Amino acid sequence: MSLVIQRVLQILGLLAPTDRRPDWSPAELSERSGIPLQTVYRILTQLEKEGWARRHRETRRYSVGYSLIQTGLSAWQKLSVREIARPVMERLSEQSGESVALTVRDGADAVLIDYVYSSQWLRLVEPVGLRIPLIQGAGRKILLAWQSPQIQQQILDELAKRPKVEHLVKNREEIARLMAELWQQGYAVSYGEITPGSVGVAAPVFDHSGGVVASITVGGPEDRFGPDRLPQVINLVRAASEEVSAQLRGQVKHE
Repeated sequence: MSLVIQRVLQILGLLAPTDRRPDWSPAELSERSGIPLQTVYRILTQLEKEGWARRHRETRRYSVGYSLIQTGLSAWQKLSVREIARPVMERLSEQSGESVALTVRDGADAVLIDYVYSSQWLRLVEPVGLRIPLIQGAGRKILLAWQSPQIQQQILDELAKRPKVEHLVKNREEIARLMAELWQQGYAVSYGEITPGSVGVAAPVFDHSGGVVASITVGGPEDRFGPDRLPQVINLVRAASEEVSAQLRGQVKHE
């Protein structure tokens, strides 16, 4: 790598804001990088022209430019939720001893896009690609709960046209109360709504904009989700969904 490219990349890396400091002076960047001040000025001037750095007129300090932010967000969006969630789901399955599902909304339905099977002989099994209405099961209901009231009503109106689930959406007041409850507590628990004798525990996954993009669900036989164990599973699922959300926001914690 040429020295010029190396220095440009070094300055770009140093422009990242910290909790205590959102921007930097050329002198500070020079001191931190060891690059001569005049060279830092030339690099910053070019980066500013390209939109990769932003110069604040009042303070004459520099921060990350809008072009760099846009490029970064675009890269995160293209990195699929499935790729980020997969290792977290595998760990969650090991911790809980149960199967783990990753589900995304598609209109009035939810589609299962990834699944980690439990290692136990008696386990919950669902095929990738499974499509289920958003009113059935923890993983689907938690996605519905994070939609706006207007979108929720549109979804329920669509489901009301389907003979197999129309009876589930008749009591709109009860559904509204449940959605508010799920939104407030941050997770959902369902019993036998998809598979008789099973339990599902789900939590939402959010992207950099704060919008819900998926749900993570732990599912298994009901007799393994007793009153002593259920709170543990809830905590595990919420921690996993928060970890995936943090990575989608670019807030990766390095241990």
